[in-house]
Amino acid sequence: MLRIATAIALAILAGCAAPTTLIARPPEGLRALRFLETVRLPGALGNTWEFPANTMMVQDRVREADAVALWCGTMIIRDIVAENRQTCFTLNGGTVGILADIHPVGFIRELPEGSVEMTRLR
Repeated sequence: MLRIATAIALAILAGCAAPTTLIARPPEGLRALRFLETVRLPGALGNTWEFPANTMMVQDRVREADAVALWCGTMIIRDIVAENRQTCFTLNGGTVGILADIHPVGFIRELPEGSVEMTRLR
């Protein structure tokens, strides 16, 4: 039942997806955020959003409506089963706005201190 509710909610949100524009790759590479450890955050519908250790989120696009930079990659949604899902989030210090490519602000969550590092994707 929860899986069905999650699918319906994501389908509704997907209809509201914000247009994004890819960023041209600079010579020094795209900014990236790498998870140093597995991070589990509470999801939107009682599920869990998981970013396994070594997951890379790449700042490779901006939201067209407001030119906000988005960090995009894959997360795992865990409820009854685990599903890989492409997502983008905003980043402000240690706070992320998950699903910011779909939702105007995203679902605001705090990252555990020391769980990520900044790097470049060349």
